[in-house]
Amino acid sequence: MESCISEELTQEFEEIQYIEELYSQATGQTTYAILNKDAWEGQKARKTLAAKQKADEILSSRYPDMQKAEEVTILKNARESLQSTIWGPCVEGMIDGKYRQYLTAIETRRDSLITQLVHSPYAYVSEGISKISLLDAKQIARTNLEEGLKTELIKESRTSWVQAEELIDLGKFLDQIDEYVSFHLLLLTDQISVFEGKESQQGNYQQFVTLDKKVWKQIQTEEKETLKKQVELELSSITEQQNFNETMQSFYRIQDVLSQYFMGPSIREHEQPEEQSYLQLIREKITSYLNVTGLEIQTEKEIEEGQYLTVSVHAVQSGRSLSFIPVELSICNADGNILFTDTKPLDIQESVTFTFLVPKKSDTENLTLYANLVTYPKIKTKSLVNIKKVGLVDKLRKMIFGNNQSAT
Repeated sequence: MESCISEELTQEFEEIQYIEELYSQATGQTTYAILNKDAWEGQKARKTLAAKQKADEILSSRYPDMQKAEEVTILKNARESLQSTIWGPCVEGMIDGKYRQYLTAIETRRDSLITQLVHSPYAYVSEGISKISLLDAKQIARTNLEEGLKTELIKESRTSWVQAEELIDLGKFLDQIDEYVSFHLLLLTDQISVFEGKESQQGNYQQFVTLDKKVWKQIQTEEKETLKKQVELELSSITEQQNFNETMQSFYRIQDVLSQYFMGPSIREHEQPEEQSYLQLIREKITSYLNVTGLEIQTEKEIEEGQYLTVSVHAVQSGRSLSFIPVELSICNADGNILFTDTKPLDIQESVTFTFLVPKKSDTENLTLYANLVTYPKIKTKSLVNIKKVGLVDKLRKMIFGNNQSAT
């Protein structure tokens, strides 16, 4: 009975009697703890039953077809309840249709469910392990889930992005995916299940978070359907009675809707991977309607420093009014530094004029002119203009005889 004389056990055991012998210098103080066998059996049965009833109460919250992660949590709580008393390992009875030792049955069921969850093809499952706390492990698991969903969206979108490369801002799309995943995971907080893993009994805290794939995919399906309806509504508004500009503006509105959001390039009429996307279809219509095969830059081959350079940009083989289509002109020095940039709409003659003052005492020997359509199709061209340096003799001649040159 020596092992029974400890503070923990004497708090659990009842009706213990202590007998002390007289103190002797030879043996010191001797104390005996005595427990009547009938009393022992009685309290053992009573307290084991109480432990069983408490565990049964926790386990009674289970129900058929409940979420596995929820059941893992219930089993964890029942297990901890049994382990909180020395009577827990003594609990036996009918559990899950079999007469067994409760702790063994609970641990077996919990381990089986954890294995099923971790390898489930129907859910996203992420793990978090921490030496600090369960809360820290949970946060790590949630972060891993978020990063995994972002990576999946990028992989799913990559093909459609490549096809629309000329129209999209990849950095913007990646930022949109970050915001999309973070926002929707917040909305789905009630749908995210959390359960503790087996590592938590081996020195590390382990948490898993899980999200049903159907729930996540449904959100994306609904969002794509909304975009698709927007596109189809705009397409249905195009009639044969519309003039060219009205039709083109409708095409550009559709293009903007599809190219400004990361899901846009993947929208198709029937959502078949081999089917042409709406963005590809609109790009083809824009190219066909515009019938612009190129741009031409008309300007001088050489310009004197300090003089105005006039540049005219002309659309080749159009035959249509492009008054709403912007053209961008950029002028760079020999080092590639931008000296001038401006955007103007093509006028009714399909040409637009820019004016640039060439700096005096310029260090560069030439200028490179770049012109491009700002909208799709991304047609562009360039031209080179040499800079004529003004020498001292020329400057003196101009001072004496005046400048009879006119700006072009």
